[in-house]
Amino acid sequence: MFIIKKPSLLKSTDFFALFLILFLIFSFYILKLIFIPSLFNFYNINFLIFTFSLNNLSSVFSIITFFIFFIGIFASWEYLIKNISSKLIFSLLIFYFSSLAAFSAANLITFYFFFELTSIPVIYFLFLFGKRKRKQKALQLYLTFTLLGSILIFLSLLFMKNSYLEFMPIIIVFLCTAFFIKMPIFPFYLWLPEAHVESPTIGSIFLAGIILKLGGFGFLKFVYPLIIINHLNFVLLPLLFSITIISIIMSAISAIVVHDLKKIIAYSSISHMGIIFLNMLVPLQSVTTGNFVAMISHSFTASTLFLIAGILYDKTGTRNTLYFSCLSIKMPLLAFFTFFGFLANISFPFTLGFIGELIIFLSIGSYSKILACFIFILSLLITLFSLKFLKIFYFGNLNIWSKFKIKDISRKNFWLLLMLLIPQLFFGLFPATLLHILSFI
Repeated sequence: MFIIKKPSLLKSTDFFALFLILFLIFSFYILKLIFIPSLFNFYNINFLIFTFSLNNLSSVFSIITFFIFFIGIFASWEYLIKNISSKLIFSLLIFYFSSLAAFSAANLITFYFFFELTSIPVIYFLFLFGKRKRKQKALQLYLTFTLLGSILIFLSLLFMKNSYLEFMPIIIVFLCTAFFIKMPIFPFYLWLPEAHVESPTIGSIFLAGIILKLGGFGFLKFVYPLIIINHLNFVLLPLLFSITIISIIMSAISAIVVHDLKKIIAYSSISHMGIIFLNMLVPLQSVTTGNFVAMISHSFTASTLFLIAGILYDKTGTRNTLYFSCLSIKMPLLAFFTFFGFLANISFPFTLGFIGELIIFLSIGSYSKILACFIFILSLLITLFSLKFLKIFYFGNLNIWSKFKIKDISRKNFWLLLMLLIPQLFFGLFPATLLHILSFI
């Protein structure tokens, strides 16, 4: 592992001041979006060849990006200070601003450029902070799949420019394949578990909380309208339905049989994104709201679980679930947050995930009751591998950890986990506010 020496000019105070300035700039941007909706709703900004659309959707996902970004920063604060460098700060800033730009993109070219720019910090974390010998494999897989998706989107843009109608079936196939990689969907999800395992906690939070949502956001905004407008849904929908169902089954089974805690959460993310993507294929108006609510919920849930996995790894030095049992005696506070993370992961009532999945099941059920029943059965698989979290914390003997003094979570991690829990419960109990904002998309 590379050791980055801390330059004298980049002290922790400089690091904090830099992100404080970033916070103020972003806060001003969000305040304008929220308090002046008449000026910024569906307002376009042109910059060079890029076009940005400021509306309710971009403001909501900008807030989510801001929230998850700073959760990741403060969750790994000691880790970042220890390895601080100009390259690290540059990567984080590039990731933050490119994510905001991608969520505000008004066309595919803008989204393509800024979404690919978010790969810089992921590559940086994998290359410099990977802790196992398999970090080279993880980096290789990520670069291979990312490059393939980038080439397909680039070719689609060229076809659109030259002969839009003639190459439309090819364009849609290329774009669907590219966004299969971004979300990811079977058989292109192999890079995600390896990337999560090799990334530090901040990298996993960024991957699950922001990057996967960019994939779903891009498909729903730029690709699916092409399928509907060009009346190709009768040809492509059965194939896309089949691929997505296979993805859900394969990822759910993988989550049940693996023992690495981060891999379990990674495969859980793939299953959840598969259900969200399946709902994207249903040609109904309610699809948009349900998908965005489910993606927002998944950002909070996945970030919570990856933060818990990072805390466990820091305290025990392992992520192998075979070594964990009855940790609730040693870490009751962490067990408390894990229990609520488990409830949110299975979309228990009174959580935001329940609202999102309820809308998804209703929209799928109105399209096909057989498909809705099948998806309900598949969602039970998610419950099965989610039970691993309860087994780790609440069942079994103290075994090896009874001989060691393991402290409960710190005050900082307590507040971070509480900040992730509050939105889940608040919007789960009072979903009208979020649904009202998303209804204007």
